[in-house]
Amino acid sequence: MFSSRFVVAVFLLALSSVGTSLAAQLQLEGEAKHRPAPEVQPLIPSPVAKLLPDPGDLQQFGISVAMSPGRIVVGSPLDDDGGVDAGAAYVYELIGCSWVRQQKLWAPDAAAGDWFGLVVAMEDDVIVVGAGGREEQGQLTGAAYVFEWTGAEWVVAVKLLPPAPIPHPGDHGFGNGVAISHDVIVVGSPDATTCGTNAVCGAAYVYIRSGSSWRDEPNPVVPTTTLAPTVSVQSSHFGDQVAIDGDIIVASAPNVAGGAVYVFEKPAGGWGVNLVTTESAKLVSATSADPGAAFGIRLDVQWDDIEGDLIAIGAWSDDDYDGTNSGAGYIIREPPGGWAGTISPIPVTPVEASHLIDAGDFFGMGVSIDGDRVTIGAPYGPPPVIGGGVNSGSLFVFEYDGAGWAETQQFYVLDAESGVTYSPSFGYAAALSRSVLVVGALDDDNVAGVDAGAVYVFNISP
Repeated sequence: MFSSRFVVAVFLLALSSVGTSLAAQLQLEGEAKHRPAPEVQPLIPSPVAKLLPDPGDLQQFGISVAMSPGRIVVGSPLDDDGGVDAGAAYVYELIGCSWVRQQKLWAPDAAAGDWFGLVVAMEDDVIVVGAGGREEQGQLTGAAYVFEWTGAEWVVAVKLLPPAPIPHPGDHGFGNGVAISHDVIVVGSPDATTCGTNAVCGAAYVYIRSGSSWRDEPNPVVPTTTLAPTVSVQSSHFGDQVAIDGDIIVASAPNVAGGAVYVFEKPAGGWGVNLVTTESAKLVSATSADPGAAFGIRLDVQWDDIEGDLIAIGAWSDDDYDGTNSGAGYIIREPPGGWAGTISPIPVTPVEASHLIDAGDFFGMGVSIDGDRVTIGAPYGPPPVIGGGVNSGSLFVFEYDGAGWAETQQFYVLDAESGVTYSPSFGYAAALSRSVLVVGALDDDNVAGVDAGAVYVFNISP
């Protein structure tokens, strides 16, 4: 169901319309091998919880999700409590066998159109919430809010803004992507002017916590380093999505020639050793010729200094997979010679779902990694159920079997009475941690309202 109100999912789509020997080596490694997946028998998954927002239509609750053991955070950027589309985020905790709402978060200076909750990230006692529509100094700069757990409640520790002075009027998109690992936060700003006066190329900024405080407090907090491609491309939207784990950061530029993902490795002297840090490697699609594929519209990374880093990438509007906007998903393990020791750009071959991916499915959302498992969602695709709801959405789980990545399970939601799938946009966002899978369905109609959104929690085998 559509509304005349501005829909953030459409905003994201608009924001993203955007050597041979190595490929053979990667196929031999089996990490990005393009091969038909075995047919997976459909299972009827049963969620252990369905999380809902406060009453209200068109909240897009579930557009973003993140989790840490025993906790879930959900973004709801069109929540109106702080003003029309000011946004909110909800925190849930596991008590016994039940997921219980712990707290609802707002920006302390909330204003209409902030889109607080557009993206969320969480690790242990820290939550980062992006507000890409936030206005500062009369400009649509965006912001990111850092919350910390006091033992009794979540409180704002710091508000992050684009580095001052703000170089040009207009949309910066700061907070469109956020990520956290240990004491490091990364914030993407895809419309930052980093390649010349009024030349919008994008950037990603790294912030480090020292002791109990974020460096350079009080505000303005200055980033430790700025991440940027060696060769910046205007309107590439670099920083649209960011992810971090340990010593590796990945950032996407989905608008550059079909899209690209850049890999940044922590320098020997730490992230603060350089004012600007450039990439160790650039990843591109090995198969798609679609300039609007949006390679990098979703991504995740898992740092592993023994077996090699693992990166998962979505390209939700790729037309080459199986029709217009059918989408594609990619998984790549760090090459044996390391990221910096490999000729760039590195071509990545897509994985295949055993179930039909068709035009308009937007396969490539809901990307997350946990161990040797990767999730990739198709939020507008049909499930493998006779009579299932059209375009209700699915989420696929891929596992590494020693020879390549194969789909092992497909998740979707069935109505208990009719047996028909009923959750629009299921798979738009996902988070996987140990034996818990969290899936966002931002257009779900439920008791909270029309298109209020929902999040489903599943227990899966570890």
